[in-house]
Amino acid sequence: MSGWVELMDTVHVTTANGEKGFAPRRPGQLAPTAGSVLAALWAGAAACSLESVPPPLRMCRMFKRPLLLSMTLLLGTSTPTRLPSTDPEGILGRWRGRSTCVPAAWNSTCHDEEVRYNFVPAASDPTHAMLHASRFVQGRAESMYDIEFSYMPATARWEGDFTNSRVHIRWSYRLRGDSLWGAATILPNLQIARRVVAWRDSASP
Repeated sequence: MSGWVELMDTVHVTTANGEKGFAPRRPGQLAPTAGSVLAALWAGAAACSLESVPPPLRMCRMFKRPLLLSMTLLLGTSTPTRLPSTDPEGILGRWRGRSTCVPAAWNSTCHDEEVRYNFVPAASDPTHAMLHASRFVQGRAESMYDIEFSYMPATARWEGDFTNSRVHIRWSYRLRGDSLWGAATILPNLQIARRVVAWRDSASP
């Protein structure tokens, strides 16, 4: 923990020649965010890999694995900017982003899509949200499906199921500030077929 405490007593800086690193935090300065810490760690690991690094500085390669391990731990322990509440207010509205296929032999018929989501209050339950999902084909939005979602406190996610005669898919989403992160999981095999990242779309009519 001592290394992390020392890191939190620094700030992420960029020098005049463009190099990135950390400097002592002056009184009143905010501690670095997880994003800035991660960016600096990544820059350090990348710099250590360059063949152009002068021999006196190549000792940094000794620390490449610890740098990458720190990045992994930071990603695993970071928390979303804002967790969703137990009512649908946080997820309501229009979102636009990308639905990307997970590459796998069993998922070969999947195609990446540009999507638009519209979450509205569900008529069946005021604490649920109804998703009207569309995708863009040649610039025009085409309706895909409607799914009712409910909030799961244990996982801090919104979940909803899509079923037909061939497949059972569980969609799950988690709010991170003004972005929406999700996945489509095929049941009962628990195979993740898609991952989604979307942002609030105030420009949609």
